[in-house]
Amino acid sequence: QDKPRPTSLVRDTVMNFLEAAAARAADASSAAATAPLPPASGEAHEEKLKDASYTYWHDKVPSGAPKPEHKPIAVEAGCGDIPTVSIDNFGLMDDDDIVKVYVKLEGDLEGLTADAVEFKVEQAKYDPTCSMLLLARGKTKMHRLHAEKLRHHVEPDGCKFRISTKNSKLIVTLKKGVPEYWDALRAPNTLPFRRGGGGAPR
Repeated sequence: QDKPRPTSLVRDTVMNFLEAAAARAADASSAAATAPLPPASGEAHEEKLKDASYTYWHDKVPSGAPKPEHKPIAVEAGCGDIPTVSIDNFGLMDDDDIVKVYVKLEGDLEGLTADAVEFKVEQAKYDPTCSMLLLARGKTKMHRLHAEKLRHHVEPDGCKFRISTKNSKLIVTLKKGVPEYWDALRAPNTLPFRRGGGGAPR
């Protein structure tokens, strides 16, 4: 029997080696094609900035945090450091469903700003009567307009004030709660009811 020639053995070995190398190269190419590409340098930088900005906002603004309450100068400083005077000179106008109160900004109140004003309207707990308080901090005095009982019922949430620099006036707007005519800011004082009649004593 003839023995295989050495040349045939070498050729077969080389062919097997080349086929194995080609198979490994094909597997490597397939794996590289399916692997995700890394983001470009600009995209990676943008993603980092987004994450950093979200983290900063999330840490600095907690969920459900209340807004800071604004307090006028008149409330913060109080009125004990300067004398208080009553505002007796004011105008009143009934205008359909609202009532307007006008206070001239002159003298000590000249140049008054909204930050130097405190204004509130409150309704009594067990009846529809309402009260109003207006404090305006002037240059040397605290000016006060107070109505313990307004002429008629109002809606406190609809009451407001503003400063008219054009006319140099502080204008208070009261929202009517009932369609009644206002002939004055305050309700008239009424004497308490007393039982019993008159007549000469015995």
